[in-house]
Amino acid sequence: MSLFLVQSSWISDMIVTFPEDQSHHLVHVLRKSCGDMLRCRQMDGPVLRTRIEVADARSCTARILEVIEASEDIHPVTMVIPLLKSQRSEWIVQKVTELGCDRIIPYFFERSVVRPNREKHSTRLSRIAYEACKQSERSTPPEILEEVTSFARLGELLASEGPALRLLPWESARPSLMSVLAVHRTTAVSRVILAIGPEGGLSPDEVRNFSEAGFLPLSLGQNILRSETAAITALANVVFACRDDWQSIEPVNCSHP
Repeated sequence: MSLFLVQSSWISDMIVTFPEDQSHHLVHVLRKSCGDMLRCRQMDGPVLRTRIEVADARSCTARILEVIEASEDIHPVTMVIPLLKSQRSEWIVQKVTELGCDRIIPYFFERSVVRPNREKHSTRLSRIAYEACKQSERSTPPEILEEVTSFARLGELLASEGPALRLLPWESARPSLMSVLAVHRTTAVSRVILAIGPEGGLSPDEVRNFSEAGFLPLSLGQNILRSETAAITALANVVFACRDDWQSIEPVNCSHP
């Protein structure tokens, strides 16, 4: 059964009223009609079992029949990702959303091939994250910032994150990711920032800049990984290593200043 993310403002007296774009999708794309059951997830809230009462392409409504408390894994991880060709950045956003990352910063590295286009990239990546939330039954998409084109600006954004373990996968680094995490987990890591390089790798100046900004260069293994593979590998290992520690502290606050 399809899962829809709904905002609290859409709900009144146990009735969900979908906006026109979602109503059109329900009626004309999914072919939903009166009486059909529909699973919804309230933003930052529970799963709702509903039944469609009005199947109108401009204003579809559904009655809430049951409210089901649901858990999810959203982790305090900021991903700095490259913008890549052939929809590969979209694939990164999709997968890190499924894995529970809560913030994404698209960044133009020196060797990035794709050119800046804030309106196009921000809209598309946000849409991919939203769809990934529906698939993984996550209640809130990660925050996706507008693309960043200078390291100075990136530094400003990262400074607002507060104390964090900053990690930089790099093919020439010697310490492994797990060895770095084994050392720094003892310092009660509250947030991790992962910076993933582009096609062609990081330039020497970028490695120096990131290192001076507190990033720890590390290895993901002897094989050279594509950017999207590195992003998934790094995040999955961080979640595996830190998830229990994060859950023992408190739920992640997904709102950012």
